Amino acid sequence: MSVIITAPSLDPNLNVSGVSSVAKFIIDNNKAYKYFHLELGKRDNETRGLGWGLRILKALVTLFIQLLTGKANIVHFNYALSKPSIIRDTPFIFVTRLFNVKLIIHLHGGEFLMKENPPQWIKRYLEYVLNGNESKIVLSELEKQVVEAKFKAKNVFVLPNCVDLGEAQSFQKIINNTSPLKVLFMGRITISKGIEQIVDAFKLLKNEGIAVEFSCAGKGPEADIFIGEMTKILGDKFIYNGVVKGAGKIDLLKKCDVFILPSLFGEGLPMALLEAMSFGLVPIVTDDGSMKFTVDDKKSGFVVAKESPEEIMQAIKSLANDRSQLGNMSQEAQKNIFTNYNPEVYIQKLDRLYEGK
Repeated sequence: MSVIITAPSLDPNLNVSGVSSVAKFIIDNNKAYKYFHLELGKRDNETRGLGWGLRILKALVTLFIQLLTGKANIVHFNYALSKPSIIRDTPFIFVTRLFNVKLIIHLHGGEFLMKENPPQWIKRYLEYVLNGNESKIVLSELEKQVVEAKFKAKNVFVLPNCVDLGEAQSFQKIINNTSPLKVLFMGRITISKGIEQIVDAFKLLKNEGIAVEFSCAGKGPEADIFIGEMTKILGDKFIYNGVVKGAGKIDLLKKCDVFILPSLFGEGLPMALLEAMSFGLVPIVTDDGSMKFTVDDKKSGFVVAKESPEEIMQAIKSLANDRSQLGNMSQEAQKNIFTNYNPEVYIQKLDRLYEGK
């Protein structure tokens, strides 16, 4: 069986994307199906000009030809509820519906998932996408309730993201009681991820005299500004790692104690969060998207208010000053991922949707 799966570039050097991470995980782990990756989405540092438009048009033609010639049985469409995705991707949904193939629509956060009273044209687009009889995948029960109520979505199934646990299961985190707390941000460096609040939180930590080291991995439109601000605050205690993957990413996760992602909007269930928790990093997140269903506040991590540098600072300070708490939360975070985000179970559930069961 052949599956067309849509996602931004799978090369992290071209694009830092949680959706790409999900697609790559599925392709790498679901050996029962043959996947063809159809690249959609803007690459980092790419402008939405003529070249980008021609690339998207070529992808639409490619999809049409693949379906016309019967080269795919299933289209697995990764779809974010954000303005660029809605405008760009909805025509692909329309074309797919012209053919007798199974369509799976896999939702991945976006500003209009939780935003009240979206523009009427956005609502109509999303009702068109979600009203069909195809299976829709969401990342939590909350998302299921939201899309059913707000956009009249049909046939909605909950399938939280998961990660490969091989390396994490063989790793035993040892808490260092004397060295500075090591904090990690890993992902797209953009305003929506709460990077301004991170900067302000570390200013507060500096004023409090809390010894911390901060590692940043990823890239994005605000990378240069963010790197500059954090360097001013922390000096050589700030390390920018660029885009990390493979063994480099695993080594970085093993070295750090805390994962920080105080997102303001647009999250689904970040793969970076699951990866970090699987290695025992204690997460500090907001309640955006489905993150609050993964992080048990004050047990396996901290769920802080949006736009609150003070709460971020207090969470980091608490972990820096109480390494016993850090160790307990680390164990709880890792246990949660091992118990609830098993990749084998994920693939089995996905295959049942592919098979229409």
